[in-house]
Amino acid sequence: MNLVPQKDVAVVQVGDTNARTSALLSGAIQLAAYNAGDAASVKKLGLKVLADISDLPFPGSVMVTTDSYKKSNRQVVKQFVKSLVDIIRFVKTKPEETKRWLAQIYGDPDPGNLDGRYKTMQQIFPEYPYITKESIEEVLTLFREDGQLKKPIDADAFLDSSFLRDVEKEMKR
Repeated sequence: MNLVPQKDVAVVQVGDTNARTSALLSGAIQLAAYNAGDAASVKKLGLKVLADISDLPFPGSVMVTTDSYKKSNRQVVKQFVKSLVDIIRFVKTKPEETKRWLAQIYGDPDPGNLDGRYKTMQQIFPEYPYITKESIEEVLTLFREDGQLKKPIDADAFLDSSFLRDVEKEMKR
């Protein structure tokens, strides 16, 4: 939209989903970012979805560590990655338990909202959540445009899928 953050619009940290919704409804803010699964619940409140970015090559969340930690604690990092894959498997195979969990997290027991959040989770979480070089490049581009990144950096420097590859091989045996 050719808007410059902090020049054309003020970007502020408000809080979790409930805090963002309260801020919008009170008029304290005019725009907020939500998870794709929240579309149904915000529409019920009369809010308008301006854009759905779930199809963009942008990492919604990533797990990071330092090179020194992953070298000296390879088994711990691998177990952490395995736990992420286990959670995704749980979500994909146990819909009712997952919806109960979502109701607790969001403080929202509405069945329609829970169904929307669950369907979104089913769509956006692949069985093995590999991050792509393209998505890292998108983030680096944002940092460059914002002036936070002065020198060119290769996205591969941030990408280590070896832990996930190991977990995938073990789980497919």
